[in-house]
Amino acid sequence: MFDYHSENEKILHENKLGTIVQCISCEKISIIINNLNYVCNEQEYNELFKIVENIDQNLEDYIYDIMGINYVILSTPLDKVNLIFNFNEFEDLLELLNQSKYMLDVHKLFH
Repeated sequence: MFDYHSENEKILHENKLGTIVQCISCEKISIIINNLNYVCNEQEYNELFKIVENIDQNLEDYIYDIMGINYVILSTPLDKVNLIFNFNEFEDLLELLNQSKYMLDVHKLFH
């Protein structure tokens, strides 16, 4: 997805759904999925990770049929604003977040 990135950024992981990068100087994490860019610190990232992990463990509670297609719904703090993923996209989201979390842990070991 990103052929070029600043030398001040490290790509934690990318797949066909999106990219997660971390700023080396401020350590903020940017989660880029399609036209969505969520910038957070590591604690907020871990909270998001736990939310998505919980959804995965209780998937049947988060599946909604919209126009004949099943989607996994991820609620946001914004009233009436939700993120929706089809099953393949949700699997890609899980993989993106999991691999990025591993990379965050690896980078901590070397610092």
